Amino acid sequence: MYDKKETARSYEYLQKVVSVLTEPICLLGGWAVYLTVNKNYKGNTGKNYLGSRDIDLGFHLEEGKDFSKSTFVHSMKKLEEEGFKEVGGRMAKELNFETGRELSKEEAQTKPMFDIHKMFIDLMVDRIPKSLDEKNRKFILDETLLEYVFASKENRTELEEFNKKLWLPRPWVLLAMKTKSLPGRQKEDKRKKDIADIAALLLFAREQSAPTRMFECLRKDKILQSLKGILKAEIKEAELVLGVQPNSFNAVLSETIRQVEQTYKGKIKKISSNGSRAQVARNHSVAEIKNTISNLKVGDLVLCTDFEILRKV
Repeated sequence: MYDKKETARSYEYLQKVVSVLTEPICLLGGWAVYLTVNKNYKGNTGKNYLGSRDIDLGFHLEEGKDFSKSTFVHSMKKLEEEGFKEVGGRMAKELNFETGRELSKEEAQTKPMFDIHKMFIDLMVDRIPKSLDEKNRKFILDETLLEYVFASKENRTELEEFNKKLWLPRPWVLLAMKTKSLPGRQKEDKRKKDIADIAALLLFAREQSAPTRMFECLRKDKILQSLKGILKAEIKEAELVLGVQPNSFNAVLSETIRQVEQTYKGKIKKISSNGSRAQVARNHSVAEIKNTISNLKVGDLVLCTDFEILRKV
């Protein structure tokens, strides 16, 4: 999928980058998936999970706050001190593909592309402040699902790795991010990696509520469009790349799609039977179903199946 030289070097740079940044450091993308699933994946397959080629970091920007004093800007400056340069909104460093040696600007201009490893670090924000000027806006990448990570401890995993405090999106948030990005992938290798990450999260993250939790941040039709768009050949290839049992990813993906298809958003219209039953308005209809949620109130938005309420939204 990715060249092992590239992923091994990326892992080395991940450790270097983490060592110079201010904690807690929010990590997303492929390395967040790696740290989330690797223990269970290795226990099952006897090898480490797939590495990532790039490094993705997450930041929170507040409306009205001085952008120049943000952790985002502080981190950019630290990366510049480490030899990275801003290129189209990404921090990049050009390395010799075989040796990993950092190349000067002149060396990079004379080398063929296949001899260069471009080490990219993407600094993603949860929301670009409306007050931010156009000059700063143009080089900022946003991932709106990061809002969930910064809004609540329940939506992130906090751990210590590389002697620093890291924040990772919870498995359901990572799954939502991968599901959201998959349809727009233009490069084949990126799409293959996203599909492998989706497979790994479903098989090894062991968060049973992940498929329906995605409803909190993605539309049902968008979830189904993305997951149903994974071809049979892509499923088989992911199983081969991961070294898992044939049909294992196919089975868990089919079950995930089934759960999504049978889950709906609705609004509570009436509560009865001492709170054990509730009327829910959904899809232009009202149905009375079983309720197991405490402190439910009329007007609450919920996720439900045809038979019971799953959780508040």
